Amino acid sequence: MISRRDFLLSAVRRVRQYKDDTASPAPSQPISDRGQKMEEADRLFAQDMFRQALEAYQHILAHDPSHLTARVQVMICHYRLGEINPAKVCARQIVQKDPDHHVARLYLGLSWLKKGNAEKAFEAWEGYFDMENPLVLREVNLHKALFEAGEELECLSIARDVETILFRKG
Repeated sequence: MISRRDFLLSAVRRVRQYKDDTASPAPSQPISDRGQKMEEADRLFAQDMFRQALEAYQHILAHDPSHLTARVQVMICHYRLGEINPAKVCARQIVQKDPDHHVARLYLGLSWLKKGNAEKAFEAWEGYFDMENPLVLREVNLHKALFEAGEELECLSIARDVETILFRKG
């Protein structure tokens, strides 16, 4: 049995650890600032020109396959374009290289929901923790709790709820 004190302190430690890690931007915003090609790709992304941004990020990956930021943006572009399978593949690749990559975990879960597999989605979200986006974190945790309580949930409805918060402008 875990004491209340240990439970609360574990949450504090988690937040402190998170803040010690490099700060990360919102998962639906451009997340790079390197090079002219990235700036152009990020500009296209910020203007919701996801097809053109996808091509620009893929061009960057062709020259630097280990460029994590470009790979994350490719994943998000695929997802925003409704290309769920490629988004899921990118998310899996990122999570395999970095199991704590919360943006990839978020999109992996969303991709599984779009495919109708809530169990896999919540499995992907098991490691999701993003203090930079507390509203998204709250929505994910709410649906995880309902799922674990045995509630009947509709996958597409969960995805829409998370997307509504995630893609909100402003």
